[in-house]
Amino acid sequence: ISITQVRMIGNSSSGSLGGGLANFGKCTLKNSLFNNNQAGRGGAIYNGGRITINACSFYGNDADDDDYGGAISNFDYLGSGNNILRVDNSIFCNNGPVQRGGAIENSTKMLINNCIFSENIITKNGTGAAIFNTGAVTINYSTIVNNKAPWRYFDSSDGGGLTNYADAALKNSILWGNTATFYSQIYNVFSNRIIVSNCDVQGGYVGSNNINADPGFMIAPTADLHLSSNSPCVDKGIIDTLVTTDIEGIVRPQWDTSDIGAYEYTGDFLVNNIAPTSGSALDTINEKPFFHLRNKTFPSANITVNTVINGASYTI
Repeated sequence: ISITQVRMIGNSSSGSLGGGLANFGKCTLKNSLFNNNQAGRGGAIYNGGRITINACSFYGNDADDDDYGGAISNFDYLGSGNNILRVDNSIFCNNGPVQRGGAIENSTKMLINNCIFSENIITKNGTGAAIFNTGAVTINYSTIVNNKAPWRYFDSSDGGGLTNYADAALKNSILWGNTATFYSQIYNVFSNRIIVSNCDVQGGYVGSNNINADPGFMIAPTADLHLSSNSPCVDKGIIDTLVTTDIEGIVRPQWDTSDIGAYEYTGDFLVNNIAPTSGSALDTINEKPFFHLRNKTFPSANITVNTVINGASYTI
């Protein structure tokens, strides 16, 4: 089945599987919205087969408090071993609270590219506020921020960003501002079964080319997760030839190499709303356009920019 441009809002399957959709075959889902759906497992979607999700949004979905997968549960209910979940260019926000996997629970095979996980929630004594994995997961070019595992007296939680009990590979991704009693960003049970590379992880993480620096979002913490001009995540990723665009369809890479996170930085071109004086060079603070050229090295010391503002041509 192929599903495109649908809205699944306010559906309920309490105590059962998939508030909006339960798939046991092959499914393609694109450009759709899942909002405030509820089920026993997989508040929006339960996948027991093969499903590909692209450019979808998941907001406010919930599984029963003691169950799994606020937005999606990818669980091999039939024991076939053929479950596959692929998610590209999608947003998961404010899903949960559940006990495991505020946004996604995975027990089989899962691939995530160019996705945003923000403000998903697990309950007390829960784990994996964004993602809970007991299968095999690859997370690439994703932004996992400000997911929450509430702390209560005599209760604990772990894995504010990711909880991994099996095999996980993370690259080109941001994990920042997630909270839990223990292991706020990544809770990994078996140290030899996770690979983290070219990621920005708060507090740092063992692996190749990882950094520990404020991501420098345009408007932190979650209002605008585009990278700003001073973001340390710019040009710090590693090119993946299988993922050639970002979550908005911007070509990767824009410059020397790809950026870390769901958004590729394209540069700033900001001009204020005050028109320049007619026929003259731009000579006051309020009249000068601002250009950010990404700290590039040019063969000449002089850079010429030709532009047209309010019908007048200028050379800068």
